[in-house]
Amino acid sequence: MDEASIEELVKLTKGYSGADLKVLSAEAAMIPLRSIMDIANVDINNIRKTELVDFKAALNMVKATVNQNDL
Repeated sequence: MDEASIEELVKLTKGYSGADLKVLSAEAAMIPLRSIMDIANVDINNIRKTELVDFKAALNMVKATVNQNDL
């Protein structure tokens, strides 16, 4: 990801704990894998890189667990 995408991701994940970010990253990393039709015969070099769009999709499933008052 480029620096602008990373900066946007930082803003989108404000209030996320380290554990939340770990879960978010794992979910985002799975999104390119889920698009592969023949997973048994895939070449690792043909798997696309995780992009900001994947993190945005993962944000719909992974929410911050830290209470705002605790921040």
